[in-house]
Amino acid sequence: MDKWITAPVEFKDDAAGTIQAAFSVFNTIDSDGDVVKPSAFKDGQEVPMVWAHRWDAPIGKGTVKVSRKQAVFDGHFFLDTQAGMEAYKTVKNMAGLQEWSFGFRVLDDEEGDFDGQRVRFLKGLELFEVSPVLVGANRETRTLAIKGAIPDLSGLKDMMSEMRGAMGSMRTAMGRMERAMGMEEDNAEPEEEKAPESASEPGDGKQFSDDEEMVARAQMRSALQSELARS
Repeated sequence: MDKWITAPVEFKDDAAGTIQAAFSVFNTIDSDGDVVKPSAFKDGQEVPMVWAHRWDAPIGKGTVKVSRKQAVFDGHFFLDTQAGMEAYKTVKNMAGLQEWSFGFRVLDDEEGDFDGQRVRFLKGLELFEVSPVLVGANRETRTLAIKGAIPDLSGLKDMMSEMRGAMGSMRTAMGRMERAMGMEEDNAEPEEEKAPESASEPGDGKQFSDDEEMVARAQMRSALQSELARS
């Protein structure tokens, strides 16, 4: 059996897909001619949340909190499922129009008079589920708070890891370039210390410096090509 009830909605900041809804208001006559008593529910009971009593599509779960005036569903939407995410967005967008219902079996009831009307007092119920619905039997239920999803940062973490790897490769390449340039400077013979050219071997000193420069430049090109190939 289902009991459909509703009330205004109040939202809080987005954070984690949690929901608080007063799904049953006590000691009021609903459209079925029933009056729910505080003893009808068990405080702390765990209960699933489904969409409009569709038991084949759970969209969340939570616990029941019973006070003197109402029963509150305190739980969360399954934001990692398509049904749960769609239900969360719908309830949030419905705002004050959102109504609530619950599925149950009567364990203890009693006929009597209330505010001059003949009613059925629901004193003990077996609660099966809580549902967001379009129209409810009791118009005083309401969404007390709803919070949004935590953004998924896994993609950002992967991108940062790749950036760190690329930066490490760049640092390695720069280090090798600096070492190659340092080798070129160390091997270059200072101008004032060059030995005089021999008549039998003209130009040997100058030719030696040019060769070393060519070697250093080749090493620089090789280091850069190696790093580019690894990245």
